[in-house]
Amino acid sequence: MNWKHWFYGLIAAFIGGGAGAVTSTVTASLIAPDKFNLGTQLHNFLLLAGVTFVVNGLLSAMAYLKQSPLPRKVWTDEERERALTASAGK
Repeated sequence: MNWKHWFYGLIAAFIGGGAGAVTSTVTASLIAPDKFNLGTQLHNFLLLAGVTFVVNGLLSAMAYLKQSPLPRKVWTDEERERALTASAGK
């Protein structure tokens, strides 16, 4: 099984989904600059960015797992040849 490829896809989905946190955080700072800004409310800004990153990342990772719940089997040349020979012999 190709665990390396599957795990890479899972991590990529999480990071790609989490990247949407940038948009959400900037939008929140435009709507409520008194609560989310890079000055006096930096803590709220970073907290919102972190929580949004994790939530969006998890949603994307779950979508990836729905599409690819387990890694696909990687066939060796010998296994492929045996399977083709067996199916031709039927």
